[in-house]
Amino acid sequence: GDSAYAVNSLYACAGGMALDKGKFLELGGFDEDYEVYWEDLDLCYRAWRRGWRTVYEPRSIIYHKFHGTNISKYKQSGINCLSGENYALFVLKNILDKGLFFRHILFTPLLMLLVCLKGKPAFAKGMLQAFKRRGVFLKKRGLEKQNSRMSDREILEMMS
Repeated sequence: GDSAYAVNSLYACAGGMALDKGKFLELGGFDEDYEVYWEDLDLCYRAWRRGWRTVYEPRSIIYHKFHGTNISKYKQSGINCLSGENYALFVLKNILDKGLFFRHILFTPLLMLLVCLKGKPAFAKGMLQAFKRRGVFLKKRGLEKQNSRMSDREILEMMS
C-alpha cells in the first residue's frame, strides 16, 4: 500500500492549492502588494499565525508550469529581483519574534553576499529595493500582531 500521508507544511504554491473560501476571505486573500512571488507563502503563514494549518497532501496531483507566464514578462533577473524584494518584505511583515527578526537583520548582509556569489545579484538588489516599500508592510506588520494567535517559534516548531 501507499505509505504517503498528509503532513503539515509551511507553504502551498498558489498554482496548486485548495483553500477554505471563508478562511481565505477572512485573511483578506492574497496580499496584492507583493505583485507576484511570496504572496502564497504570506497567505499560508498568516493562516498559521491565526491557528489554522496548511497541509501537504501527497496523493494530490497538480499540473503547474513554474514561471510559465512570468518568465516572458520579467525575465529571470526580474524574477530574482522581485523575489528578493518580496522575501525582505515578507520578513518585515510576518516575522514578529524580536529575536528572530533582529537575527535576520544581522545576517542580511551575509545573505546578500552569498546570493551574489551564487550568481543571483538581482535577488540582493531586490532586497535593497524593498526598503522603498517598507512603510506599507510595517503597517501590515501591526495588523499581523493584532490578529496573531500563534508565535513564530510555535509555528516553526510545528514544522520540525
